[in-house]
Formats: sequence, C-alpha cells, structure tokens
Amino acid sequence: MTTTDREDRSVPIAASPDGPRGSFSIRPSPWFIVLRHAWWYAAMLLVLVVIWSAGRALLQDLRGLFLGLWWLAFLFRLVWDFLEWLNRRYTLTGDRISRHSGVLRRSLVEIPLRNIQYLALDRSVRQRLTGVGSLAAGTSALLVPEVVWNDIPVPRRYFDDVRGAVLAAGGNPSGLPGLAAPGAANAAAGRVIQVGVAGGIGSGKSAVAGVMRDLGCHVSDSDAEARRLLDTPEIRDELTRWWGSSILGSSGWPDRSKIAEIIFSDASERARLESLLHPLIKQARDRLVSRVREAGGGVVVVDAPLLFESGIDRDCDAVVFVEASDDVRAGRLSSRRWSPEHLSARQAAQLPLDQKRARSTHIIRNDGDLAHLRRSVESLLKAIVASGSGGRTALSAGDRESR
Repeated sequence: MTTTDREDRSVPIAASPDGPRGSFSIRPSPWFIVLRHAWWYAAMLLVLVVIWSAGRALLQDLRGLFLGLWWLAFLFRLVWDFLEWLNRRYTLTGDRISRHSGVLRRSLVEIPLRNIQYLALDRSVRQRLTGVGSLAAGTSALLVPEVVWNDIPVPRRYFDDVRGAVLAAGGNPSGLPGLAAPGAANAAAGRVIQVGVAGGIGSGKSAVAGVMRDLGCHVSDSDAEARRLLDTPEIRDELTRWWGSSILGSSGWPDRSKIAEIIFSDASERARLESLLHPLIKQARDRLVSRVREAGGGVVVVDAPLLFESGIDRDCDAVVFVEASDDVRAGRLSSRRWSPEHLSARQAAQLPLDQKRARSTHIIRNDGDLAHLRRSVESLLKAIVASGSGGRTALSAGDRESR
C-alpha cells in the first residue's frame, strides 16, 4: 500500500451506462456530498427550525445574527464537501486498485490486485435509499480495509467488476474460506472484533499475540503498556510517595523487580498498584479500538495476564486459551530466573488454569514449533472472524478437533 501526495498517474476511463467494464476511473455519486456528513446536515436543519421559530425573547432580537452564522457554517460545509467529491476518484487498472482524495492535501492509496485477500460491499440504510454503496479491499484476510470506495453508484456492478479483476490478477478476494458476506460488510463499516488471549504463565500467550499481529491484527499488550506507564514521571512520583525512593533503580526510574517483590508479597499493595494502572491501561486499549474502528474495522487482540481477573473478558468477542504442558512451560520459565516462591506468588494472583480454560471460547495448544503455532493461529482466526465470536473450538498443531 502506498500513500503519496504526487499527481494522479491514471487516465480517467468513464464507465459505460450499463455499468463498469475493464479499467475505469470514477467519482463517487453526487450523493457523497450529503451522505459524508448526513447527521451534521440533519442537525443544522434542526437548528434552523429552532432559530426560525424563536419567539419574542432575546433570541428573536438576535435571529438575524444567528441566521447569518448558520448560513456561513452551512455553506462552508457544503462547499467543502463538494470539493471533496470533486477531488475524489476511484480507479481500477489491470494490476491495482486505488483511491485519490483530498482538497488541499492530495493523497493516493493503492494496492496491487494480486495481493487482495478480501473484498467487501457495504450498504447502510441511507446508502440503500440513495442507491449507492461502499466497496472495501484489503491485503489482510482479517478484514482490515486499505482502499475504500465510499458512496459509489451501481455498487453491485462495480463490486462484481473489481472482484473479476482481482481474480484475473491472481488475487484471493475471499482469503477466509467460508466467510459470510455480512461479516465482511460489517467489518468494512467499522466493525471491531476483540479477541482476548489467556493462559498459564509460560504458556506462550505473547507468542500467540505476536503471530496474530503478523497476520494483520492490532495487539493491545497490557504488560508493555504497564512498563511504559512505570516510566512516566506521574507514576514514578506516585510510587515513590507510596514506597519510598528505594524502589528506584540506578537510572532514577522504578525498578520493576523491586516493585514485583512488594506487590507479590502483599496482596493489598498489588491491588493498590492495579487500581492505579488498570484504568490507564484500559484507556490506552479503548483508544486503540477507536482508531481501528475509525480506520474501517479489524481485529484487536488483548494480551493481558489478568484478562479474567480484571473483567476484560467481558469486552471480548472471543477468548483464546493458550495451553502448554507443564514441562514446556517450565522450560520457558527457566530463562526468567524466578525463584519458586516468586513463581508461586505470581500464579496465586491469577485464576486457576482449569477456570481460565472453562471460561474461554477457544483453545489452542502451543507445545510445538513456531510454524505449527502459526498454522493453528491462522485457522483459529478464520473461525473467529467468520462467526464474530464463534463457539468453543480447540486447535492443536494446526488441526481442529472437538472439545
């Protein structure tokens, strides 16, 4: 995908009256001018009614001023949306699909057709009433739109034409086998699927989240966010006020090992720290979800050690339990050089594994190598995205089995 301010390179090719054929370059329907900010226009009309029907109060004396300001705001928005429409163009050539947009700052977003793994057509109620629709294309099989054509006329014809061009170029517009069209449409309209990752210490939750990131997901790493927060002046000052300057390392910032000694030897201190950090971590996660939704939708993976304990699972559409044998987990934990007492304290702060497993919607084994794990994760994500949340599923070394 490329975004640039360079001049448009494609030559406009008008679509025929019967619909698109071959390569073409079009603008959105003129309905784009109104639909782009439909609720804003509706609100402005309501404000106009209120101003016009004002009585003999103070507003009556200022009605001329308010009407002038109303017309100024209304015309500015209308002219700007008209310029947005005039400068927006959607182009399909033999090897790529692109969107040109912008008024003062011009941009081009394009992707090769051979790389497309999903194609979606979405039509809201307003779009259906006006005969338009939105087409979204992406190179990830996890419903992450990269090129979106908003408010195109005869949307079904253009969708079929683009899909034919993708297939001819060697792309796979249905990268997730069996994916229902409504699921793709919802994602294109801003649908966000949240997937929680749970498991025992040393099971490889972060490895699973990392594979999901490689497959196009957006990962909210609670541990990483907590580490970032510990290195902020506000949190440092609060912790030194609680526990004194002895928790600071040679760098002058909180020493995580010293903090761990405090919170895993005193449950009340651990709860105190969690009450400080967890709301801030949640704010960061909410911001990520909002950004993904504004970008068109996708999958957000929540990698949090206390997923169930903190109630984060209630926000998730699916929860994946990462299972590994005791020997494998012990081998992974040996590199962390934790004392048996420290490990026991950490495990005691979390729910028992059987409870985590029972409360999860999907299970994946992580006893093999990274290649097996990747195949397992990819199959699992396909199942989750296809169903939204799905039923209980178990996957091992890439094979799916009933549980």
